[in-house]
Amino acid sequence: MYPIFKKFHIPYPLSDYLPNPLIIYTYGLCIFLGIVLSFIFFYKKSKDFGLKTEDVGLIFLVAIAAAFLGGKFLYFLEAPFYHSVNFDLFLKNWQVGFVFFGSFIFVVISLYYLFRYYKLPVFVAFDWLAICGMIIHGIGKIGCFAAGCCYGKPCSNFFAVTYTHPLAVARPLGQSLYPVQLIDAFFVLTLLIVSLIFFRKKPFDGFWMIMYTMCYAVLRFFTELIRGDESRGYIIKNYLTHSQFISVVLVVICLFLLRYKYKKK
Repeated sequence: MYPIFKKFHIPYPLSDYLPNPLIIYTYGLCIFLGIVLSFIFFYKKSKDFGLKTEDVGLIFLVAIAAAFLGGKFLYFLEAPFYHSVNFDLFLKNWQVGFVFFGSFIFVVISLYYLFRYYKLPVFVAFDWLAICGMIIHGIGKIGCFAAGCCYGKPCSNFFAVTYTHPLAVARPLGQSLYPVQLIDAFFVLTLLIVSLIFFRKKPFDGFWMIMYTMCYAVLRFFTELIRGDESRGYIIKNYLTHSQFISVVLVVICLFLLRYKYKKK
């Protein structure tokens, strides 16, 4: 696809201080766009659950840091021996090397304690946070599609995609692959639209965060079956990947929370 969005040739004397050419990668641009849009949304809605607007920036900085550390940490755990031996490559590889569930879990845990610190209604705040997560997640998956990461297995279906750009992460080049990234993006953005339309009709606080987590975990369990980047590793060789295992755990937790919330209601 299009891993590079735009190249800029930097004129002298700025070329002495900036990379030349300056390259804007599509994946990074999509993540940046998702963060900006979700920040604007969260900023406008922060008063709905008692958060001071001046504290929104800190919450987003914590979330970004947690997403980065969590994504890298789980990626390391998928193949700890390999990454230990090739640790320089692990640190330098910014185009790939992040696991969504690692980022998601670290963000949820970090912000749970941060919301508690600010004495906010945690489940109310997490519902708005779920909307922000879906914005970044959905747009980010479009960036994944452009870069070729999270690519699918070879297939011959009419909706298959073929990567030819030498900088694309997807392999093999020139082979029709399942568009796993677009499946994820379509699902998450559809869930985002549904959540925004029916947000006020939620049966209890925390409902949309639970729905986002559970629905994507179910989707991820099945899309793992057509993922082509099998080097991520297995819990049970050739049967259960790390992400599938985490998906099962998250679904069980979400079902428990749903039962608890409905009984409490």
